[in-house]
Amino acid sequence: MPRAAAFEAFNKKISEGKEVINKNNLKSIVFADKATVTWNDNQFLYLAQSDFTPPAFDMDSTGQRVYREHAPLNLQDVAARIFNYKKDSLITDNDRFNSLLKDAGDVHLWSNAEGMSMDNANLGFLSLLRTDVYFKESVTAATLSFEKGKIVMHAKMYSNKEMEEVMRKYSGDNINLNYIERIPSDNVIGLLAANYKPEGLKQFLKLGGLDGLVNSFLGKYDLTLDQIVAASKGDMLITVTDVGVKRKMVSLGQGMDSLPINSPSAEVLLAMSVKDKAPFEKLVGVAQQMGKDGQLPAGVTYKFGSDLFVVGTNPGMVDQYLKGGNKEFPFTSKIKGHPIAFYLDLNKLISTFNEQIKDTAANSVFKASVEMWKDVVATGGEFKDGAVQQEIEVNMIDQNTNSLQQLNSYIDKVSSNRKKPF
Repeated sequence: MPRAAAFEAFNKKISEGKEVINKNNLKSIVFADKATVTWNDNQFLYLAQSDFTPPAFDMDSTGQRVYREHAPLNLQDVAARIFNYKKDSLITDNDRFNSLLKDAGDVHLWSNAEGMSMDNANLGFLSLLRTDVYFKESVTAATLSFEKGKIVMHAKMYSNKEMEEVMRKYSGDNINLNYIERIPSDNVIGLLAANYKPEGLKQFLKLGGLDGLVNSFLGKYDLTLDQIVAASKGDMLITVTDVGVKRKMVSLGQGMDSLPINSPSAEVLLAMSVKDKAPFEKLVGVAQQMGKDGQLPAGVTYKFGSDLFVVGTNPGMVDQYLKGGNKEFPFTSKIKGHPIAFYLDLNKLISTFNEQIKDTAANSVFKASVEMWKDVVATGGEFKDGAVQQEIEVNMIDQNTNSLQQLNSYIDKVSSNRKKPF
């Protein structure tokens, strides 16, 4: 079967036999209101309309602002324009794009964030600020590779000269592994660790004119941005451990028996390096008052060490963390040596809730997921070659089979349990 015919048959199958539309020497299938595929004998294009478009408003006869719905795009017409672009309207001469195409990998991804700029009149006074500087000339160039037992993505995040200067000057050093070694649990589900230069936060806010807004907010609590910046040395860790399901009783009201339910549970811990305790102590006082007023979750513990500030949902774990530790976790070697690191144990997370699923179809999806996914490791934060670097690795249980082949089998298993077509 010719490639174009095979491609058409594939899309007919996944769309549950939707009509093939012939127009402008192109073929299209509309999957839903905001998604379509268009192709010819040599190329194909999948398009989906996002919901990220800023809201639009009109004025009614009384001068009030009235929300106006955005008209959906005709994705077939959009696809036709893309297929007929002239060479001088493409980005093939863009140095960043050409650098991306030279990277070895199976899929190249290009995302332009400038279109998401907040410099929009519909946003009221925020449009008077310089928030567009965060998006101007900002693109992400990523390469995706399907390897044995894992999917690997390397991404470079570019921006304009002003943002580049801040990122170059204030990029962090390597994460402090001592913060991870202190974690008082063997059942780590996920963590985010970072090293940063606190002054960089201030400069980042100043670029967009947001430092005044932040100072105005902090002033309510007798604090300033400078104090917050001076409070920390620049090390931070957020960790989630001991995820599970606990049985608890829920009151149904006076004169009625309480109802036992199974509720998800986890222990969360935040640790930050301390340079000046005073701002932290003020923030703790505010947080405790907000907890009493019901504005923050109750039962959160705040404590200080000699150079640590620790917040946690379990008082015992907070105390153990402050005492120190020397644990070596299996993922430590994968995340060390970078300013930012993220880890998520997908298998533990899925397995925990798999046991609670009774529906046969849903259970089979969970079972397939438990057998498929192992963990996610992401590192980066270095400023190199004019961009912030990031590496993401999605690991699978089967380390001997190509990840794309595994992904195809997994999608077949999951889709066989879908009740709703595209």
